[in-house]
Amino acid sequence: MDKCVGFTKSKEYICLEDLAHSNTFSSFESVVLDYCGLEQCAPGHHFGPYIRKNYVIHVVLNGSGKFTNQCGSFTLRQGQAFLIRPNESTVYQADHSVPWQYCWIGFHGYRSKEYLNSMGFTEFNPVINVDEYNRIQTVILQILDAGSLCPADELFRMSGLLAILGILIKGNSDDQPSETCKNNIYVKFAIDYMRHNFQKKFKISDLADEIGISRSYLTQEFKAITHMSPQDFLINLRMESAAHQLSCGNHAVSEIATQSGYEDALTFSKSFKKKYGVSPSEYRKNKSYLLCEEEKGQYKNTVPL
Repeated sequence: MDKCVGFTKSKEYICLEDLAHSNTFSSFESVVLDYCGLEQCAPGHHFGPYIRKNYVIHVVLNGSGKFTNQCGSFTLRQGQAFLIRPNESTVYQADHSVPWQYCWIGFHGYRSKEYLNSMGFTEFNPVINVDEYNRIQTVILQILDAGSLCPADELFRMSGLLAILGILIKGNSDDQPSETCKNNIYVKFAIDYMRHNFQKKFKISDLADEIGISRSYLTQEFKAITHMSPQDFLINLRMESAAHQLSCGNHAVSEIATQSGYEDALTFSKSFKKKYGVSPSEYRKNKSYLLCEEEKGQYKNTVPL
């Protein structure tokens, strides 16, 4: 199993990608950085149609271009940003005369939609104005400089993502609590509870009882915020914890199974292989590494941008 993180740096293109292969942060944090980069596009540079699995925000630093999704086509210039949503087919193209330079962040997390709403993005409006685009470029370059797979740089990358989201929200929001924020108290409690107790054996109905609501209502609200059921969230949380322990420690698989909330090591191993495609023992043998390239497209696992 390839656990490679790619870093490409050329005169016109810089990109750090596939960070999920090295992140020690859970994929079920409020937001998690997947990749970021910066590019001066060639005149008429065209990409798409393409569908992504996460959210991507492009901020135009110079020049202009056109972005197209199911809502229509939008011409963007310096100081504007466009949003690509998961499972959305998009096309975008640099202007032939004044091609754009843009930077981007790709991310996911259960609060992503809430943060994007606070920035002013809507289902029918994928474009916002960005006054502090130069500041965002500076943060992107700082994240790209923190490209090693050590814990310090991982924390720095996470702080950079949060800084960029904060800049975009501050520039396009009245800072009033969103309806999503007001209505997700049960979900936040459920997520906090699972994070602190996933090592223990419990049912989602037990969690619902702890909150004081029915399991069906908890599942309804949970899916609305996270796009998955509480049960799936719990299983994935346990699997990610196990994967981290396998990568960073030397505990026996049976011990990791117990620490991940499984009484039976065989059941744990089956669940782990279902998620990662390999057994816990095989996963342990694969270490994350950084692959550096000098030209766009040389990194074979690359996500086109």
